[in-house]
Amino acid sequence: MKYVYVDESPYNPGKYLIFFESGMKPFTPCTGCREILGARLLGLSYANFLRYCRDVYGAEIHGKNYIYPTPYFPSRAAAEKLAKIFY
Repeated sequence: MKYVYVDESPYNPGKYLIFFESGMKPFTPCTGCREILGARLLGLSYANFLRYCRDVYGAEIHGKNYIYPTPYFPSRAAAEKLAKIFY
C-alpha cells in the first residue's frame, strides 16, 4: 500500500505537492502537523528538509512567515523522485 502520493496543487496549478496518507500510523492516531512528517522520516529538521527539497529537487518554498512553509515542486517527476524515498 502506498502511503505517499503526489498531486497537483489546487492553489498553484502547474506545481506539485507530496501528500502523506492519514492512515500511516494504524495503531496510534496521528497528532500534530503532517507537513513535517517527511522531515522526520529523513531525520532532518523542517528547515533543512525545505532546503533539501529546494536544492536537490528544485522546489519553490511558499509561505514565508508562516509556521510551516510548503515546498512546491516544478514538475510531477521531481515530486515523484522525492516521494519514492518514502515508499
